[in-house]
Amino acid sequence: MIRSSAAAPGTPVTAILGADALAAFVVVVNPEKDWIAFGLPGHIAVHGSSRTSIPKGAKVPPQLPITVAFAPGFRVHAAINGQPVTLLLDYGSTLYVSLAADPWNRIIPEADRKGTTLTSTTADELHTKEAIGVAELDLGGLFAKQVQVSSESTPHNNYDGRLGLGILAATSTVLDMPKRTLVIFPQGQDITAQIENPS
Repeated sequence: MIRSSAAAPGTPVTAILGADALAAFVVVVNPEKDWIAFGLPGHIAVHGSSRTSIPKGAKVPPQLPITVAFAPGFRVHAAINGQPVTLLLDYGSTLYVSLAADPWNRIIPEADRKGTTLTSTTADELHTKEAIGVAELDLGGLFAKQVQVSSESTPHNNYDGRLGLGILAATSTVLDMPKRTLVIFPQGQDITAQIENPS
């Protein structure tokens, strides 16, 4: 689901734009520039160009976008500390990663738990998280160490936790709804979206 990341308690939210409204579209989210683009498949072109200067003669591996498949309900498969988890893509959550209590207790070692209560915001309500830990995240080959992982008191039936804006807003992403793929661009790229008239 796509929800307003700016919403906070006391900020009115008129509507939440959900999967039913986006099912036919390719959705480009550029948090750095504060814009979202919608286009029909075959009528939207996304381009990325690096802002990072590369020293002459340096051998740098190509910075290709990473593509991750998502299941119905915006669920992606990932690994936290090497343990497989199913995470809900949640553009409305201010968190990095959150897990329901059972997987959090199983995956986050005692030594990596910070014991700090964390409050996060979503577009439709305020969630209080029970605790914070740090872990290694593998999302379709995108590896990140020391990722903040919080514990949720609410159990989930079809997923283990949420992947929030702490990860999703770190760079530009493309949701290809018909193909059910999430494309994550490397950090430091300028992303543009060109919409063609489908007539």
